[in-house]
Amino acid sequence: MAPATLTTAEERPTRPVPPVLGALLVGLSALEVLLVSALSLTVELLGGRPLTPYVAPQYWLDYDAGFVRRGLPGEVLRLLSGDRTPTYAAAKVFGVGLSLAAVLAMALLALLLARRVPHRWTALALAAAVVVGPLGLPLFARDLGRYDAVGVLVLVALAAVPWLRLPPVLVLLGAAALAAVAVASEEFLVVLVVPVALLAVWPTLRRHQVRRGWAAVVVLPSVVVAGLSALLPAPPAVLRSALAAARAAGVPPSVPLVPGQTDHDAVSRLAYGFVENVRTYYSILTPAGVAGTTLIWAAVYLVLVGLVWHLVGRSIRERVFVLLTCGGALAALALSVAGIDFRRWWTLAAVAVLCAVLQLTSDRHRPSRRVGPVVVLALAALGATGIMLQGMPAYWTVPWWRLR
Repeated sequence: MAPATLTTAEERPTRPVPPVLGALLVGLSALEVLLVSALSLTVELLGGRPLTPYVAPQYWLDYDAGFVRRGLPGEVLRLLSGDRTPTYAAAKVFGVGLSLAAVLAMALLALLLARRVPHRWTALALAAAVVVGPLGLPLFARDLGRYDAVGVLVLVALAAVPWLRLPPVLVLLGAAALAAVAVASEEFLVVLVVPVALLAVWPTLRRHQVRRGWAAVVVLPSVVVAGLSALLPAPPAVLRSALAAARAAGVPPSVPLVPGQTDHDAVSRLAYGFVENVRTYYSILTPAGVAGTTLIWAAVYLVLVGLVWHLVGRSIRERVFVLLTCGGALAALALSVAGIDFRRWWTLAAVAVLCAVLQLTSDRHRPSRRVGPVVVLALAALGATGIMLQGMPAYWTVPWWRLR
């Protein structure tokens, strides 16, 4: 019989403190966000026009006359409609379905990230933090029908699919196809989808000792589609035809956002160049408003990704975290130059970074994380911003201090 031994307090293994208070605060906030989002979605559906007149016409833009920028979802809808012009009802079902799928994808991402954490309260806090944040689920539940939903579905699929269980050929082709689908829906997604796609295939290339040059198979289709979208102007006749089909189906004219700009819809704006669109839409904003909104969304972004990275047991001082965070922020800032939908850009950047976090961590090695008052305060702050900012629009056309 082995002799009994005494252990000092210093030798006993320490257990992390479960963030019960923080988990409860952010969990209740997440529940409130879910309820409000569900109510908002129900009101939109009962109103009969869940798609805004700005967004709806894009579903009649397809490949019937050849490749056109952002024409893939419309082409899929046309094929689902029996190769005929879609009805307004079909467009609403398709568009709302995409947004609901994005909401479910965000919920799945939250659950998968929570599995990286060994302690229940910490896992609950992490999942609730992803759900409650205004950069994610609340936006997709309100801003219905945008093709951003395709990007979210692709990002989560790239992060969630068990690629290591598949043959290398299927991994390369599958990741390439998913990335190309996102870029064909919205060409600017290339800056977010391609890095996540590379992270998806890299473990397979290393395990099977496949040359790294084969990663070009994943990158090339998306780059080609993005290049064609940027270089080939959308034919005016195709845009007029799509807009006429939308009007004939019952889509009402969009309310002009910029005085004097009567063609304020997702299809008509494709006829304008980059510089002209930037000049037009930034004319309705003030420098203080741009700076204020950018700082707000950037702060929420940093709190969200930093908190998730910390809760999965990693240090925010790691170089990989700095690269991920700065890369996502630079992508959001670059997209903010191209458009004024600041909340959309920071949301997509946050989703991409969270998907990368899921790819770079494992549920087999789940380190314990001591949770202190700073983390609890961060959870409470994220829950508060989730409640206060969940109804904010993608862009603000008045100085941010005048908002109520």
